[in-house]
Amino acid sequence: MDKGEHEQRLFNDVQLVLESKIEEFEYYEFTKVTKEDLWAFAKRKFWKKKSFEELQLHQVIADLYAIAPSTYMSLIQVEQFKSENWFSELKKEDLEQLLNPK
Repeated sequence: MDKGEHEQRLFNDVQLVLESKIEEFEYYEFTKVTKEDLWAFAKRKFWKKKSFEELQLHQVIADLYAIAPSTYMSLIQVEQFKSENWFSELKKEDLEQLLNPK
């Protein structure tokens, strides 16, 4: 079984856990979070340096249940701040005026 198949099998095995976390997020009015979003978050937060072959099902479940809505939103916001180009809509002249007003 290759890496992708093992990851997909784990993802399929924890569907009930992910649905439970989605319900928790919805309780706190975070309605746009999907199971795939939570899975991707867990991959970045908990399993970045691990291969899916070495992950145990109980560890994956515990990690998913450990995701707090506030932690999730904080990390997502930080990632967005890092990735966005804040001045993408400004022209070069506008940017120069903003940074070096006369």
